[in-house]
Amino acid sequence: MLWVIGPMLLVGATAAQGDLLHPVSQIHAGHAASRNLASSKESALADYGDRLEGWVADSLIATGRWRGDVESKLWQFLRSHGLDATSPCNVFLAKALKLLFGIADFEAPSLPGSFLGANDIARYVAAHPEQWTLLGPASSQVALERAQAYANLNSAVIAVYASSPHGHVAVILPGHLQYSLQWNLHAPNSASVFLNQPYKSYVGLMLSNAFQAAHLPSVKLYTRNAPN
Repeated sequence: MLWVIGPMLLVGATAAQGDLLHPVSQIHAGHAASRNLASSKESALADYGDRLEGWVADSLIATGRWRGDVESKLWQFLRSHGLDATSPCNVFLAKALKLLFGIADFEAPSLPGSFLGANDIARYVAAHPEQWTLLGPASSQVALERAQAYANLNSAVIAVYASSPHGHVAVILPGHLQYSLQWNLHAPNSASVFLNQPYKSYVGLMLSNAFQAAHLPSVKLYTRNAPN
């Protein structure tokens, strides 16, 4: 189940990924445990409050552990490989997805050990909806909330921006939304590196560190579909 409390988005252990594409009010009753309340108003409210408190607590614990594990692995990866002026965002994204999820979608099939460029990654995910679901543009607060929710569910989530001559890509990490003054939106947790600007590379900061506000309508958020 998806809960938004202020700027923090919480995902309970009972959430189904398909539910996240709809407002909570539209989730089918069979998917929402809170619909099965006792007949008495007083007992129903008490039961609802107990369940909500439990979901929030479980969500915070699970998300915190997953976030710590992910960020630790990515920092170790960056330290072990080093960052210099030739560290491109597409290589970091592709290797991060392989490290964290075993996903190799962005490895160049014709040249082992090489990877699709940022613009090619953007074209790939747009052309493969059976693998990658579009959550929306980064200019949409709903899409940003969905991106953070899926990341908290241990799903691969990415942000892609196609531009000439080079685009940019970033990976969404578990965590919670934080208000970005630059975007005037609540942005998800993320990681990214920058070609020729290694000092800007980061793990565990808002997605607004990766993309300028003017580019947000063109920044697309995708989540990797679970295998059938």
